[in-house]
Amino acid sequence: MSVPTTFDTGLVAIHAAPSDYLSRIDTLLSEMALISAAHRWRPLTGYAVHTLDQTTRSLLFSLDFTFDASVVDATRIASELAGIQRIWFEVSTPPNEDDLGQRFAFTPVLGIFHSQLDQGGNQVFGENQLLAAISASTFRPADELRLALESLLGVAWDQQLEPLRRANLESCYLEELAS
Repeated sequence: MSVPTTFDTGLVAIHAAPSDYLSRIDTLLSEMALISAAHRWRPLTGYAVHTLDQTTRSLLFSLDFTFDASVVDATRIASELAGIQRIWFEVSTPPNEDDLGQRFAFTPVLGIFHSQLDQGGNQVFGENQLLAAISASTFRPADELRLALESLLGVAWDQQLEPLRRANLESCYLEELAS
Protein backbone atom coordinates (compact mmCIF):
# COMPACT_ATOMS: atom_id res chain seq x y z
CA MET A 1 0.00 0.00 0.00
CA SER A 2 1.29 3.46 -0.83
CA VAL A 3 2.15 5.78 2.02
CA PRO A 4 1.75 9.54 1.80
CA THR A 5 5.15 11.13 1.30
CA THR A 6 4.42 14.81 1.80
CA PHE A 7 2.24 16.89 4.06
CA ASP A 8 -0.29 17.51 1.26
CA THR A 9 -0.44 13.93 0.02
CA GLY A 10 -3.80 12.19 0.14
CA LEU A 11 -4.47 8.49 -0.20
CA VAL A 12 -7.08 6.66 -2.25
CA ALA A 13 -7.54 2.99 -1.42
CA ILE A 14 -9.99 1.14 -3.63
CA HIS A 15 -10.23 -2.00 -1.54
CA ALA A 16 -12.45 -3.99 -3.92
CA ALA A 17 -13.88 -3.36 -7.38
CA PRO A 18 -15.50 -5.91 -9.71
CA SER A 19 -13.51 -6.52 -12.89
CA ASP A 20 -16.29 -5.16 -15.12
CA TYR A 21 -15.97 -1.74 -13.40
CA LEU A 22 -12.21 -1.28 -13.76
CA SER A 23 -12.23 0.59 -17.07
CA ARG A 24 -14.95 2.93 -15.78
CA ILE A 25 -12.90 3.65 -12.66
CA ASP A 26 -9.72 4.13 -14.73
CA THR A 27 -11.50 6.65 -16.95
CA LEU A 28 -12.87 8.53 -13.96
CA LEU A 29 -9.49 8.68 -12.21
CA SER A 30 -7.62 9.76 -15.34
CA GLU A 31 -10.21 12.48 -16.05
CA MET A 32 -9.48 13.86 -12.57
CA ALA A 33 -5.74 13.59 -13.37
CA LEU A 34 -5.22 11.25 -10.43
CA ILE A 35 -3.55 8.33 -12.17
CA SER A 36 -1.56 7.60 -15.27
CA ALA A 37 -1.37 4.41 -17.28
CA ALA A 38 1.37 3.16 -14.94
CA HIS A 39 -0.96 1.94 -12.18
CA ARG A 40 -1.66 -1.76 -11.61
CA TRP A 41 -4.82 -3.34 -10.28
CA ARG A 42 -4.14 -6.25 -7.90
CA PRO A 43 -6.47 -9.28 -7.83
CA LEU A 44 -8.24 -9.66 -4.51
CA THR A 45 -8.33 -13.20 -3.16
CA GLY A 46 -8.62 -15.10 0.06
CA TYR A 47 -10.80 -14.70 3.08
CA ALA A 48 -11.91 -11.13 2.31
CA VAL A 49 -13.78 -12.22 -0.79
CA HIS A 50 -15.87 -14.59 1.34
CA THR A 51 -16.97 -11.72 3.61
CA LEU A 52 -18.84 -10.15 0.68
CA ASP A 53 -22.29 -11.25 -0.36
CA GLN A 54 -22.63 -13.84 -3.14
CA THR A 55 -23.55 -11.33 -5.88
CA THR A 56 -20.23 -9.49 -5.52
CA ARG A 57 -17.93 -12.51 -5.58
CA SER A 58 -16.92 -11.99 -9.18
CA LEU A 59 -13.30 -11.19 -9.93
CA LEU A 60 -12.39 -8.37 -7.57
CA PHE A 61 -9.41 -6.06 -7.78
CA SER A 62 -7.80 -3.42 -5.57
CA LEU A 63 -5.77 -0.29 -6.22
CA ASP A 64 -4.21 2.32 -3.97
CA PHE A 65 -2.36 5.49 -4.84
CA THR A 66 -1.44 8.87 -3.47
CA PHE A 67 -2.55 12.23 -4.83
CA ASP A 68 -1.72 15.88 -4.29
CA ALA A 69 -4.41 17.03 -1.84
CA SER A 70 -3.54 20.67 -2.48
CA VAL A 71 -4.63 20.23 -6.12
CA VAL A 72 -7.47 17.67 -6.07
CA ASP A 73 -10.31 17.83 -3.54
CA ALA A 74 -10.89 14.61 -1.58
CA THR A 75 -14.62 15.35 -1.42
CA ARG A 76 -14.81 15.32 -5.21
CA ILE A 77 -12.87 12.07 -5.45
CA ALA A 78 -15.09 10.37 -2.86
CA SER A 79 -18.25 11.67 -4.50
CA GLU A 80 -17.23 10.50 -7.98
CA LEU A 81 -16.18 7.05 -6.74
CA ALA A 82 -19.36 6.67 -4.67
CA GLY A 83 -21.33 7.22 -7.86
CA ILE A 84 -20.05 3.88 -9.12
CA GLN A 85 -21.90 2.13 -6.26
CA ARG A 86 -20.37 -1.39 -6.47
CA ILE A 87 -16.94 -0.64 -5.01
CA TRP A 88 -15.43 -0.46 -1.53
CA PHE A 89 -13.02 2.42 -0.97
CA GLU A 90 -11.47 5.01 1.34
CA VAL A 91 -10.11 8.47 0.58
CA SER A 92 -8.12 10.41 3.16
CA THR A 93 -6.14 13.62 3.38
CA PRO A 94 -3.90 14.84 6.19
CA PRO A 95 -4.64 18.02 8.12
CA ASN A 96 -2.69 21.17 7.31
CA GLU A 97 -2.22 24.50 9.04
CA ASP A 98 -5.56 25.76 7.68
CA ASP A 99 -7.84 22.72 7.69
CA LEU A 100 -8.53 19.43 9.39
CA GLY A 101 -7.85 16.26 7.45
CA GLN A 102 -10.63 14.28 5.82
CA ARG A 103 -11.61 10.64 5.78
CA PHE A 104 -14.24 9.16 3.48
CA ALA A 105 -15.23 5.50 3.49
CA PHE A 106 -17.72 3.83 1.18
CA THR A 107 -19.35 0.43 0.95
CA PRO A 108 -22.22 -0.50 -1.37
CA VAL A 109 -24.40 -1.48 1.58
CA LEU A 110 -23.72 1.45 3.92
CA GLY A 111 -23.03 4.26 1.45
CA ILE A 112 -20.61 7.04 2.30
CA PHE A 113 -19.11 7.98 5.66
CA HIS A 114 -17.18 11.18 6.32
CA SER A 115 -15.18 12.41 9.29
CA GLN A 116 -12.57 15.05 9.96
CA LEU A 117 -9.10 14.21 11.29
CA ASP A 118 -6.73 16.05 13.61
CA GLN A 119 -2.91 16.07 13.46
CA GLY A 120 -2.72 12.69 15.18
CA GLY A 121 -5.19 11.04 12.78
CA ASN A 122 -7.98 11.05 15.36
CA GLN A 123 -11.52 11.76 14.25
CA VAL A 124 -12.83 15.15 15.36
CA PHE A 125 -16.45 15.74 16.31
CA GLY A 126 -18.35 18.93 16.92
CA GLU A 127 -20.09 19.68 20.18
CA ASN A 128 -23.48 19.49 18.46
CA GLN A 129 -22.74 16.01 17.10
CA LEU A 130 -21.89 14.76 20.59
CA LEU A 131 -24.88 16.49 22.17
CA ALA A 132 -27.17 14.92 19.56
CA ALA A 133 -25.79 11.47 20.37
CA ILE A 134 -26.35 12.03 24.09
CA SER A 135 -29.80 13.50 23.48
CA ALA A 136 -30.88 10.58 21.31
CA SER A 137 -30.02 8.18 24.10
CA THR A 138 -31.49 10.12 27.05
CA PHE A 139 -34.84 8.36 27.15
CA ARG A 140 -33.81 5.09 25.54
CA PRO A 141 -31.83 2.04 26.61
CA ALA A 142 -28.13 2.46 27.39
CA ASP A 143 -27.20 0.80 24.10
CA GLU A 144 -28.51 3.84 22.22
CA LEU A 145 -25.55 6.01 23.30
CA ARG A 146 -23.12 3.29 22.24
CA LEU A 147 -24.87 2.97 18.87
CA ALA A 148 -24.90 6.75 18.35
CA LEU A 149 -21.17 6.99 19.15
CA GLU A 150 -20.39 4.02 16.89
CA SER A 151 -22.24 5.82 14.10
CA LEU A 152 -20.13 8.97 14.65
CA LEU A 153 -16.96 6.87 14.55
CA GLY A 154 -17.93 4.93 11.41
CA VAL A 155 -17.61 1.56 13.15
CA ALA A 156 -19.91 -0.22 10.68
CA TRP A 157 -17.77 0.98 7.75
CA ASP A 158 -14.57 -0.16 9.45
CA GLN A 159 -16.11 -3.57 10.14
CA GLN A 160 -16.93 -4.03 6.46
CA LEU A 161 -13.64 -2.61 5.16
CA GLU A 162 -11.19 -4.25 7.58
CA PRO A 163 -11.17 -7.71 5.93
CA LEU A 164 -10.56 -6.01 2.58
CA ARG A 165 -7.74 -3.89 4.05
CA ARG A 166 -6.09 -7.06 5.33
CA ALA A 167 -6.51 -8.81 1.98
CA ASN A 168 -4.89 -5.84 0.23
CA LEU A 169 -1.95 -5.92 2.62
CA GLU A 170 -1.56 -9.64 1.91
CA SER A 171 -1.67 -8.95 -1.85
CA CYS A 172 1.04 -6.30 -1.52
CA TYR A 173 3.18 -8.64 0.56
CA LEU A 174 2.80 -11.51 -1.93
CA GLU A 175 3.55 -9.13 -4.81
CA GLU A 176 6.78 -8.05 -3.10
CA LEU A 177 7.80 -11.66 -2.48
CA ALA A 178 7.23 -12.50 -6.14
CA SER A 179 9.38 -9.62 -7.39
